[in-house]
Amino acid sequence: MVSPGRLDQVTFMTGLFALDTLAERLRLYAGRSTWRPEAWLLLQRVLQQGEVPRGEAAAITGLGERSARDLLSTLVTDGILGSDTPKGPVFLRFPLHAIELLFPGLFPAV
Repeated sequence: MVSPGRLDQVTFMTGLFALDTLAERLRLYAGRSTWRPEAWLLLQRVLQQGEVPRGEAAAITGLGERSARDLLSTLVTDGILGSDTPKGPVFLRFPLHAIELLFPGLFPAV
């Protein structure tokens, strides 16, 4: 059984992260960039699966292999995607420059 205090904490943190609308905020983040429109497809898949093998980028985006690799490189350079190794799967990261858009209200205004 979860104590009422613990449940309050979970509810509070869930509200701060607003995970139910994270996909829409990721779409907005991708749309504000100069990236190819297919970037959103890749970000969405990584959000859904947790990580995506690099070799699947072309199939996910519908781009050719070279274009998909270039897009993936751009997303990793931006910091929105990361990988433990240069050839390993990619996963979402939340770079500092994106925090305000991706998690509004997480940090109070100073």
